[in-house]
Amino acid sequence: MHTIFSPLRASSTVAKNSPTTVLKQYRSEEQKSSGKHADVFIVSNKRKKPEQNDNDEDKENLHQNVNLDPARKCKKRKMYAMKRQLLHKEEYHKRAQRERVIFQSLTSLYKASKCFNFIYMHDWFEAEDDEEPLFAREEAQDEEEEVRKYPFMHFVLECADATLESCLAKLSLRSYKEIIFQVLYALDIAGREYEFCHYDLHPKNVLLLSLPEDKKCCMYVRPSATFYTSGDIVKITDFGLSRLKTSEGKILYNERDCLKELFTPGADLQSMAAWKTPRVSSAEEKQLLSSFKRKLRVANSPAELLGHPFFC
Repeated sequence: MHTIFSPLRASSTVAKNSPTTVLKQYRSEEQKSSGKHADVFIVSNKRKKPEQNDNDEDKENLHQNVNLDPARKCKKRKMYAMKRQLLHKEEYHKRAQRERVIFQSLTSLYKASKCFNFIYMHDWFEAEDDEEPLFAREEAQDEEEEVRKYPFMHFVLECADATLESCLAKLSLRSYKEIIFQVLYALDIAGREYEFCHYDLHPKNVLLLSLPEDKKCCMYVRPSATFYTSGDIVKITDFGLSRLKTSEGKILYNERDCLKELFTPGADLQSMAAWKTPRVSSAEEKQLLSSFKRKLRVANSPAELLGHPFFC
């Protein structure tokens, strides 16, 4: 049975549509996950998605046979990931609005061709749904109480192929290096632009978008080198606990933890140091990997690690 989402309030900040034309009907095709604060669905849009700015074509022509816009793969399928958050409590509403602004800020990095490694938000809206979510049922004080409508925030996001957690055990060392480099690069760019810290960075929150075998993606051009990835494009997601300083200077953070107001990028690096690593047979590679993980634990910023010999 399909679920139809009907909007109450929608914003066209990302997709540049009027509220009367955007998000009329999204149909749930599959429920991917259910957590404490949110459900995630794979959805289809019954209305045609507007094309993005024509300037996107210019990006692809910068290099022959190089794909600079991996989200187009998802767009052609007309399938999206929809994150649905219950808004029945004031603290949940504040969390959802904070995450919305963070999504919008990080999506602006994609639009400016500065970084493609944060999940792209196509749009958002608030809506009521007749279906009672599992996490609402668990929090219900009165099991006999009947609630007909539930207010939700919905984020319409690009659809990835897998989580890093599901792939870690079978990753080659080369793929692992490419993925870790992309995560560090994304954290570095977002830190410079918005003083961003994820504060919940684990392999479930790192998604992977596969590229066709005959395609490359030119992701990172630095003064000393150009870095290519030939396998998966990293997409960092889930910003409910993240910290960000907006372009207006306002600091957004999880107010239940006052320490999260501080900009401490080393915290995300320490989280990454605990991730599983692939098996390494070469003594030289083992030494480089060990050196890299030691540096992860003590580094104060991602930039300190991007030039590590491990990535050479």
